[in-house]
Amino acid sequence: MSEQENQSAGMSASRIITLSGISILSIVILVVVVKWLMFRVSHVSEIDARVKSAITIISSTVPGRIVEFDISEGDIIKKGALISRLDSESVALRNLELDARIQAIDTQINEHKTNREIVNNQTTSQVESAKARLDAATAQVQEAQYETERTKSDYKRAQSLAEKKLIATRQLDQARSVANKAREKHRATQARAISIRASYAEAIATRQRVELFDSQIETLLHNRRAFEIQKLQLEKDLADRTILSPIDGVVDQTFVHNQEYVSPGQRLLLIHDPSNIWISTNIKESEIRKLKIGQLVDIHVDAYPDQVFEGSVEQIGTAATSQFALIPSPNPSGNFTKITQRIPVRIAIVSDQAVLNPGMMVEVDIDITND
Repeated sequence: MSEQENQSAGMSASRIITLSGISILSIVILVVVVKWLMFRVSHVSEIDARVKSAITIISSTVPGRIVEFDISEGDIIKKGALISRLDSESVALRNLELDARIQAIDTQINEHKTNREIVNNQTTSQVESAKARLDAATAQVQEAQYETERTKSDYKRAQSLAEKKLIATRQLDQARSVANKAREKHRATQARAISIRASYAEAIATRQRVELFDSQIETLLHNRRAFEIQKLQLEKDLADRTILSPIDGVVDQTFVHNQEYVSPGQRLLLIHDPSNIWISTNIKESEIRKLKIGQLVDIHVDAYPDQVFEGSVEQIGTAATSQFALIPSPNPSGNFTKITQRIPVRIAIVSDQAVLNPGMMVEVDIDITND
């Protein structure tokens, strides 16, 4: 074979290899493009997505100086674990003061009850005795009055008979004497009844001291109840000075230190539950019709590029994000540029969510073929 023929054969082989390589590369590119197109048709993708969680703000409900705060950012704490303790010395002293006041009121109430019982026992017999004597005196007055009227009538009749010379003067004098005695007796019984009525009124007045004691005891009981309410408030204040974790979580940020004075409502720290996180993203309104609750989602986290997390569409928003803007954007000039709005979508993480932290950037691919 001549040298020219060898060169021609070499060129043909090289051309075949080149063409074969181009064909294979074209096929690979075609396959990749087809797979990409199929993926684009079967998935809704979004690169603007973040890991979110319910952030719990721990704050104090009472003022005071922090005497214990051993929490650092990143610490894992359990529900009910001690977060902070505030100085409670002043509250404890106030509590002791209220105990002393309540004890003093109890002593006064017992004294009033004892005195009431004594007065009640004494005045009960006095009133009953005075009432009995008053009833007897009243009956005697009525009897004396009847006797006075009878003797007076007898005397008038004797006077009439004496004028007619039917009875002796001695009998008239006797009738006059009897009438005078009856009138004096009536006056004496009236005076005695007045004295007994005054004694009865005095016994009734003394009896009213029982009601006075009852009123004083009632006032003391009201005061005691007021101190008890203050004591309950102090007990709540004392309990609020021990701040416990409301959830199992991870400390995201702390804002105070030991010996720092805090006010009611002041933030102490932020905490989130690592078992309760989700993905929040905003999907274009032109693609939102393709989404349904429960569709599977592939989650790619920037912090873990070699790992794909699994998720599912949990919630689809009912309004565009622009509706929640603090500053509205009206268009009074009439110039209008149409902007594609976005709808918030929440994606539940169903695998390895404990390794994710709120705020991480992620990319999501939602499989819209899965209904």
